[in-house]
Amino acid sequence: MMSRHARKSTKKPASKTKSVPSEPILNRLLRWILELPRFVRFLVVGIFALAVTIAASPLVDNIYLRYLFNEQTVVLPSLVSVGLGVIMYLLGWWLIVGTVGETAPTRKAVLWYVGIGMLSVFLVIILIINGYSSATASMP
Repeated sequence: MMSRHARKSTKKPASKTKSVPSEPILNRLLRWILELPRFVRFLVVGIFALAVTIAASPLVDNIYLRYLFNEQTVVLPSLVSVGLGVIMYLLGWWLIVGTVGETAPTRKAVLWYVGIGMLSVFLVIILIINGYSSATASMP
């Protein structure tokens, strides 16, 4: 009869391979965005730029009408809104699309860009719903 300490263990030896930690979800999302086809990334950047332009318009118009209104500068609010959209487009082109054959580097700024773009799209949807509900509301 063997003592407790002398018995051989029936457990299998521990594996020599270390478990690989899973990649964080934000890194997977970032890699997924940058691996989309070039044309899809181009469309995403265009949609985000258009959404920023539309979402910024009410705010820019409100500031202009309250503080800066002048008969000679009535086109200024639209130029500011379009300027914000162009900045969003150029930033997206630099961060996501790039030139032909270029592999876009993984930057955390891409996640910020996509977050701001998604927020802009959400705000445009809210503006559309608000406009539709006010247009179809019955007058008292």
